[in-house]
Amino acid sequence: MRTLLVLIVIALSLHLRAADIEFADAGVKALCVANWDTSGDGELSEEEAAAVVVSQKMPLKFGG
Repeated sequence: MRTLLVLIVIALSLHLRAADIEFADAGVKALCVANWDTSGDGELSEEEAAAVVVSQKMPLKFGG
């Protein structure tokens, strides 16, 4: 689980220049959108990604 969270943070940090983050992996995008898409538009914006705080005890939703 820790490895997955590190990969998510890396993916987000590599793509913070676009308004909506583009994910190379659909599964990672689905995980991020399910947990941190606060606007409900099915995308993860720079603002939403910047607000993410990850905790090892935080339950994550998997799937849409």
